[in-house]
Amino acid sequence: MADLNDTSSTKQRLNRFKTKAKSGRYQPRTLQRVSVTKWEADTDLEQGLHGSSTSSPANTVGLLYLAFQTLGVVYGDIATSPLYVFAHIFETPPSEADVIGALSLVLWSLSTIVSFKYALIVLRASDSGQGGTFALYSLLKRAGHFRTGGQAHPTDATLERYSFAQGSQRSTSLQQRSRTDSVDWRTRLARNGTYQQVIMVLVVFGVGAIIGDGVLTPAISVLSSIEGLHHVAYIGQGTIVGIALAIICVLFLIQRFGTRIVGSVFSPVILLWLLCNAIIGIFNMHAYGAGVFRAFGPNYWFAYLLRNGSQGWKSLGGIVLCITGAEALFADLGHFSMKSIQLSTLGLVWPTLMLTYLGQASYIIKHPDMVSTAYYSSVPQTVFWPMFVLAVMSAIIASQALISAVFSIVFQAISQGFFPRFHVQHTSDHVFGQVYIPVVNYVLMALTMIVVGIFQTSDRLGNAYGLAVVWDMLLTTQFLALVMLTVWRLPTPVAVCFHLFFSAIEGTYFSACAEKVPTGGWFSIMMALIFGGIMLLWFWGSTHKHAFFAKRFNPHIKKLEDLLVATADSEDETAPHKLCLVHDEKQVSALRYCILAGSCSACRCCLFK
Repeated sequence: MADLNDTSSTKQRLNRFKTKAKSGRYQPRTLQRVSVTKWEADTDLEQGLHGSSTSSPANTVGLLYLAFQTLGVVYGDIATSPLYVFAHIFETPPSEADVIGALSLVLWSLSTIVSFKYALIVLRASDSGQGGTFALYSLLKRAGHFRTGGQAHPTDATLERYSFAQGSQRSTSLQQRSRTDSVDWRTRLARNGTYQQVIMVLVVFGVGAIIGDGVLTPAISVLSSIEGLHHVAYIGQGTIVGIALAIICVLFLIQRFGTRIVGSVFSPVILLWLLCNAIIGIFNMHAYGAGVFRAFGPNYWFAYLLRNGSQGWKSLGGIVLCITGAEALFADLGHFSMKSIQLSTLGLVWPTLMLTYLGQASYIIKHPDMVSTAYYSSVPQTVFWPMFVLAVMSAIIASQALISAVFSIVFQAISQGFFPRFHVQHTSDHVFGQVYIPVVNYVLMALTMIVVGIFQTSDRLGNAYGLAVVWDMLLTTQFLALVMLTVWRLPTPVAVCFHLFFSAIEGTYFSACAEKVPTGGWFSIMMALIFGGIMLLWFWGSTHKHAFFAKRFNPHIKKLEDLLVATADSEDETAPHKLCLVHDEKQVSALRYCILAGSCSACRCCLFK
């Protein structure tokens, strides 16, 4: 009799939920306050820009517009690198051979790291449309059956994402490599306990370094742009700092409008900046000679390093500035799509940057004494002031790439159990990864303003900048090589060649940047330790909490599963059994997963909270 009463009361609660869902009054607690009906648009993500193979005029226009929006969000940092790259490479007037050698390193770094590694390879390692270090960790985690506490359910090993379709219907957009039941050396590696712990620690401190860089990038980009006012009139450093603090405050306050609005406002500026720089580069090559095209030969950068020895190695700390911001291509993937970022990178950003650096090198060869002000000196006087204003605006926008990346990283960290469940606002009804986290935004704003107040000048901040970026690139190479072996299961020589090639390049850059540790690079290390320690501490507490609740709920799981089976014949799209996770088994394991995971914030099937 008691069981019948329990079943009756449960059905009444389900009916109340259906009524609220139909009227739009049901509000999930973890994510943005939207109705279940509104979130049904998310089913389009499974067949949308992230995984669609169909082509139509509407899709083409949408892809082009999304690629346009990436300009103002993803490329601000890397697009403004021509302002200071050559000035940081050479401390004294260089010879023509050294200019060609340094230019060759810049061109080949852009081609191999930005275009080849990130745009063509790394972007393919997304986790259901999400990018960044945590996306790679999530792929490795599923491949190795990482346990985060409690008793893992067998069906969780094949869990990919949620779906509003029936549990027996597997999403056609999930392109999965066939799995084998045999336990080979790759599987044993992925399931090794020591390997899993090392991966987790590296991921945490790598992400901590990027979050710290999210503090440094707005500080140095805004401060350096305002310091350009020294070229106009005498302005005290205190005034410069005050203006920079006001701009930083406005920059973070507009983040609440979301990626779509911010990208639409910032993208025209970056587009105009890139095109104008390319035109000026072509003009300089016409005026001062096009002999710089020989820098495409790899023998020139090799001869440059041999000829300059240790001094050439130290100059790599300046050359690496041409690729800072490349990590944003992957970290900001959740805000856009793979195709949109590839289109904007290969179709616009990469060729315009190449023309810009070629034009600057042509000018420096004829005017080596002007290398410290290479960018502004190479701009024709007739367009100097418009380009100066555009440079200031672009430098301010440059910080947007890391700000958006931090939102995506923290969102993924929350779903993985490494951060508290901050309120996450989804700023788009169509792109799930476009998120805004108010707490993180205001913490970043406060820390950035403190950093500007302490360091005062961009020269002091410059020594702390770049180390975290190269560290993240190096970690991405290691993790992607493991993904190739254990998730994609590519031939071993392919993964080894990828690992050795890019580790050699990025390891060399990292060794040059490590020289900055005593003079400011320590700040990046300190931020990585602080944020990494917070994430590890929270993960430890969450793991023990999940283990406790899993043990407590296990006796009741079977009854709840029976309830779902009892309502399985319902045709109502808002019935609980309709909300499931895509896997090989029946849909009831979605409920088991949500209970064992403590109602994780990554899915929206947590109805029994």
